[in-house]
Amino acid sequence: MHPMRKANRELADRAEVDAVLLAADHLVLALADEGAPYPVPMNFGYDGRTLYLHCALEGRKLDLLRARPEVGFCAVAWREVHGLEGERACEATCSYASVIGAGRARVLADPAERHAGLKLLMAHYSDREYGFSEAALAKTAVVAVDVEWITAKRNDRRPRA
Repeated sequence: MHPMRKANRELADRAEVDAVLLAADHLVLALADEGAPYPVPMNFGYDGRTLYLHCALEGRKLDLLRARPEVGFCAVAWREVHGLEGERACEATCSYASVIGAGRARVLADPAERHAGLKLLMAHYSDREYGFSEAALAKTAVVAVDVEWITAKRNDRRPRA
């Protein structure tokens, strides 16, 4: 991992980093394809160590994950653009909180682990407890991304009025 250019905006506390990720409503998973990255927006669950994703049982995403399980991801918890009323673009700025990271993906086979991953994913979007039918589980791949590194950046500064 490379040092962050604006290190004063990096969040050093892992709890703050995790909070930024958990505040995001989706992430973009970056997969390695031949000749170009393949970014995919996805819903997710997160337990502080592992991301849980779901998808169809076949398709390009799973083909790429199986060929190269090393993935990257990013998520934006919030952003707000300021200063657009100025005459010059350089007067505008952005407040934000975002994360980037990388890890190794694995397609889960164990039914208990798949179920736990889906429960965590649903818990990210609702406080309600959900069940999963056997038919739905049979048609759903659950992917775990073991996070190897993650970092967050935040800029809360607003321009002067």
